[in-house]
Amino acid sequence: MQRVVQRIVESARVQIAVLCVIGLASILVGLETFHELASEHEALFSRLDTLLLVIFTLELAIRIAAHWPRPMAFFRDPWNAFDFLTVAIFYTPFVGSEAALLRLARVVRMFRLLRAVPGMQRVVLALVHSLPSLGYIGLLLFMLIYVYAVAGSFLFGRTDPEQFGNVAVAMRTLLQVVTFDEWGMIWKAQQDQMFATLYFVTFILVGTMVVLNLFIGVIMEGFEHARIHTTDQDGLVATADGRREGVEVELARISEQLESLKSEVDRLLMAARQAARK
Repeated sequence: MQRVVQRIVESARVQIAVLCVIGLASILVGLETFHELASEHEALFSRLDTLLLVIFTLELAIRIAAHWPRPMAFFRDPWNAFDFLTVAIFYTPFVGSEAALLRLARVVRMFRLLRAVPGMQRVVLALVHSLPSLGYIGLLLFMLIYVYAVAGSFLFGRTDPEQFGNVAVAMRTLLQVVTFDEWGMIWKAQQDQMFATLYFVTFILVGTMVVLNLFIGVIMEGFEHARIHTTDQDGLVATADGRREGVEVELARISEQLESLKSEVDRLLMAARQAARK
């Protein structure tokens, strides 16, 4: 029974159906932001949401049943625990009584796409692996912005106090420059164009080109680590499936031998009885 349920859960059709249901739930959440539409079809939206909750609950129950007789093994996978929370949150009293919390909980359903699409799992794993390095790069970028903010306050603070009046204002301005948001207007507003050109060009080259390339490099390293990790997991799963199939074949062979042995024993017993009667 467990194997049958597990095959149902892992089948491609079921995975596609779950993906479609998650997509429908995401579309439904977006439609509810149109207040006139939501008010006009409030009953329909409520019934659809109840139906989606029933489908998600049944799907989760089947996946837990696939781990029987050790259902707690289902929660060893963090993705499974996340899926359980996205469903269980709708059964908590404080969410069901608050409309705002209920809408936010519906939005959380969209994140189940991370679980349903293997490629997105790899992206999340890459980002998680990259977080420590991204933190150091962020610290480097903060130091760079701080140094240039202090220098900008000394160079342009008197002539342009609105953009470089103090270090805090200058850091805000440089955050705008590093995103290329109308930085040309800030540059042209400075009186000393020679220092302004040198200042902004070096900041953009270092702050965006170099640091951005560092970010890209770290993310690519994270993707490579995620690819290796996923490949190793797939290899382990394939090995386990191969061993299971081998065990099943061996058990089938032993069963056939036992049946043959049983038939032979029955034949010998019958012959012995016949000989005893004679």
